[in-house]
Amino acid sequence: MLSPILLQFPLFFGGLLGCPGSDWAEAGASCYHRSPQPISWREGNDYCQQQGGFMVEVNSEAEQQLITGMYGSENYHWIGLNDWSGEWIWRHSHEAPTYTNWGPNQPDSADQHCAFLWGTHEGQWADYLCEEHQSSGGKDIHALCEAEADGAPPLKVLWLGNSYTFYNDLPIMVARLAAAQGKSILYSNHTESSWSWKSHAESQLTMELIRSQPWDVVVLQEQSRKPAYPAQTVCEDSIRHLASLVVAIKANNPETVLQFYLTWGRPFGSSEDCPTYPQFCDFPSMQAALTSSYRAFACQNPPARVAPVGEAFATFWDSDNFLSLYKENGGDHHPSLAGSYLSALTHYSALFNSSPVGSSYTGGLNQATARDLQEAADAVWKGGDWSFPKGTSCTDCLCHCGLR
Repeated sequence: MLSPILLQFPLFFGGLLGCPGSDWAEAGASCYHRSPQPISWREGNDYCQQQGGFMVEVNSEAEQQLITGMYGSENYHWIGLNDWSGEWIWRHSHEAPTYTNWGPNQPDSADQHCAFLWGTHEGQWADYLCEEHQSSGGKDIHALCEAEADGAPPLKVLWLGNSYTFYNDLPIMVARLAAAQGKSILYSNHTESSWSWKSHAESQLTMELIRSQPWDVVVLQEQSRKPAYPAQTVCEDSIRHLASLVVAIKANNPETVLQFYLTWGRPFGSSEDCPTYPQFCDFPSMQAALTSSYRAFACQNPPARVAPVGEAFATFWDSDNFLSLYKENGGDHHPSLAGSYLSALTHYSALFNSSPVGSSYTGGLNQATARDLQEAADAVWKGGDWSFPKGTSCTDCLCHCGLR
């Protein structure tokens, strides 16, 4: 983002100086671009990502003056701010704004969750209906995009899962870990309670999201019990539908890396499955079954890797802190805040092959707890063979092994 001295820098148009394309304008450390057509907020967010940037974040009076000078204070433009989480947050950095320029009595509506530059008020900010392409007065609304000049392109990540992903907003936690380390993630997600790979393979929204970007990584999480069943059941109920998702992902971008979200066993096993399947009778045996299947999923679909979250949980087995990783101290198999933070740390390690130890982002936990979880995630990632590059000889295959 821009510093207060930005206006001292000249503007350059073109891709030679570090912008994503010739229709971007470079100013200091950032590049800017305006969507050619009027667009809704969500469409604008997708459009900016497709162009190699993100919806603009206005972080100073100097930047406000710059963009209204470049694109006209009388015009309407979406900016990357919404309050879907209950507070106004920048969509790219996932932080609350430190600078604001709200117009009179703004924001003013419980039904208007996206922010734009208010053309009739010299570009001050106002909240508005996210799905609209025009203002209430019939003026077109365009999206303003931003990208870092000469910066490394953000990692584009799509999350497909269920409540284990949306609890405590895992994708945002991972993005904030990345931001704390100077890295950038652009992401989207489709997460529905209790959904399986079958649900996603049959979902029009999932398929549209897969096709919406040339994703660098797609994170795939199966329903929490399915991968622990016997191999024949896993092949029929999971791998068959995973294959449909993989075909769609690779058709969209053959270079996309699949990151398999190895989830955790239930803290006390699964009582409904235990009488028939002994691997469900306690946490260690259920975790071992999950780990075996997730390794097979990755092994059979290179380039792929496993984010070994469940194995990170297992490092706390038999410790006083184990149940604190679960909601209601083990009364619910979903993650507590600490469990989600441990998951985020493990995903961060897998996404960037980088240690999270020492991160300033603690997810709202105290420093000592955060440090323990950082070290556990780091040790599990470094201590296992979780990556399966192209050409990998798969020794963990469950079924259809000769068809890779």
